[in-house]
Amino acid sequence: MRWSSFATVLSAALLPAASARALCRPDRSTATTASTIVEKATTFETLSTDAATIATSIESSATVEITDGSDTTGASDTTLAETETAIVTDITTVMTSTATEAPSTTEASTTVSEAPVITDFVIDGSFEDRLNPDWTLQSATVQNHNTQAHRGSRYAEFRLDNEIAEGSKRVTQAVARLNTERTYRLAAFANVFSTPMPVKGGSDKCVIEVAQSTPSFEMRLAQWVLNFEILERYTEYSVDFSPLSTDISLLFKLRCTIGAQITLATGLDDISLVDIGPKLVG
Repeated sequence: MRWSSFATVLSAALLPAASARALCRPDRSTATTASTIVEKATTFETLSTDAATIATSIESSATVEITDGSDTTGASDTTLAETETAIVTDITTVMTSTATEAPSTTEASTTVSEAPVITDFVIDGSFEDRLNPDWTLQSATVQNHNTQAHRGSRYAEFRLDNEIAEGSKRVTQAVARLNTERTYRLAAFANVFSTPMPVKGGSDKCVIEVAQSTPSFEMRLAQWVLNFEILERYTEYSVDFSPLSTDISLLFKLRCTIGAQITLATGLDDISLVDIGPKLVG
């Protein structure tokens, strides 16, 4: 009877101690969650020094909440939820502030300038139009031989057969819409053919005389001397002038030494007239 009472008293004394030990045991679910936070903080530690500092502070805060003896589970859950939000927010801020923007690239712009359009005031200067309506021929012809033209197959030809040439053989074209305050360049190609073989005196010479004319006046512009030394080869000739009027006629005449009897055939091709600038003064 006394033994039974002693056992009862001993059991009653030990029961509070066992209960106290149960209350002091750490909650395993809370410790596991804290361990997860430490792992997250460790993962983000490599992003930047600021992120590592945030993670260390959060770890200490979580440990304090867990060792609190009163309502450990509820306080820990609240602290963990707030801590996770703080980690995500703060680390996002750190990552954004430490990101380096790629340098902007400015593409080089290339401006292509179109070449100015050059107007040729001579029509059909190559004589390729079969009807040649823009040319007036006097004692001259248009020939069709692709091996004798400067370009293409057609050209104007003057021919002398032991004759005197004093300007009656000519090619003429009327040109319109010129500006008397501008300077124009008249250019053409001419040669002496080998057939018929040229015949002339030693000092004789022949020229293509170029003139501009209006109904009341004619002005000689140049005399292009034909080359009898090199046959079958076109030479380029040119002259610059300002027109007498907005509408003029261009004349190309064959002239030789006065009174000389000459035999020759000469070609005239690729005639052009272009504006090259303001009128020359002087």
